[in-house]
Order: sequence, then structure tokens, then C-alpha cells
Amino acid sequence: DIEGKFQFVSPSYCEMFGQVSEELLGNKFMPFVHEDDRDSTSKAMEALYHPPHTAYLEQRAMTKDGWKWLSWMDTAVLDENKNVVAIIGVGRDITERKLAEESLRESEEKLARSKKMESLGLLAGGVAHDLNNVLAGIVSYPELLLMDLPEDSRLRKPIETMQESGHRAAAIVQDLLTIAKGVATTKEPLHLNDLVRG
Repeated sequence: DIEGKFQFVSPSYCEMFGQVSEELLGNKFMPFVHEDDRDSTSKAMEALYHPPHTAYLEQRAMTKDGWKWLSWMDTAVLDENKNVVAIIGVGRDITERKLAEESLRESEEKLARSKKMESLGLLAGGVAHDLNNVLAGIVSYPELLLMDLPEDSRLRKPIETMQESGHRAAAIVQDLLTIAKGVATTKEPLHLNDLVRG
């Protein structure tokens, strides 16, 4: 049981964890290790019992100031029979480095997402403009045909269906353009007479 094997035996560890020697010396250290890092810590400690009897690990540990990232370079001390009699560990607080690495990783992910969206926007814009050319006739001609058709014409219903489908397709194209521009657009009815007068 690794928790039974490895304990605090040096006052210097107590300083790192921010507690007095009496609180830590002789106690198991694994409860201070973050739950997600206990397995890797256990494997690193067990490796000290096998050549080359050294181990490096990075782990989160609970200190008086909360969770800190610590790096450890451990070396086993052997007796004349090659038995491990002690372990010397040199620990460093690497919290700032870990935070910087995490910030850099997040920035790189944001940049990658931004580039992906930019490529998607260019593609959407190209497709939207091509579809606009195709839809011009589908959207406008049904309206012209309906103006000349009598109300009781059997062609009115199919042409109205075509017109509605064209408007729905135009709305989809508008969504593609919104993606391409990266901004939302608003729609509102306009009076052509007012525009002409303006």
C-alpha cells in the first residue's frame, strides 16, 4: 500500500505544504495529493524501487494556500543489499508555469476555432452568392406570374408553393451570408415609394 510506505519525514516538506512539522511528520502524504493525480503519483513512487531508482512527476497538492502544482525529482537511497532505505525528493512550486501553459493552450484553441470559422465563413459566402444568382428567377418570376393569373386559376396554388419555397431558400441563403459576415442581420419591411422619394 503506497499510502503506508511514503510519509512526511522532513521539515522542508512541511514548509512547502505550509504546515508545522508536528502536523505532517510521520503522516501519509497521499491524502494531500489531488485525486486525479494519485494514480500517476503512485506509479512514480513505485518506480523508485526499480532501476534507475529515480522518478520525476508533476502533481497538484493541497497547501495552506489551496491547490498548487508541484514538480518532484525523487531518488531512492539504497543500502549495500540494493534495498531502498530512503527516498530523497526535491520539490518545486510550478503553479505559475502550469497556469501560463493552460492560458497558452486556451489561446491556441481559440485561435484554431477562429481560423476554422473564418474558413467556414468564406465557404458560406461563396455558396450564398452562387445560390443568390440561381434563386433570383425562382423568387421573382412567380410573383410576376401571379399578377397576371386569375384568382380561380388552377395554376395559382402550384405557383404560390414555388414562391414560398423560393422565399424559404432565400432565407437559408441569408443565414449563410450571416455566417460569412460574422454578424447577425435584421429584417424589416420597407415601403418602396418612401425609398424612391428618399
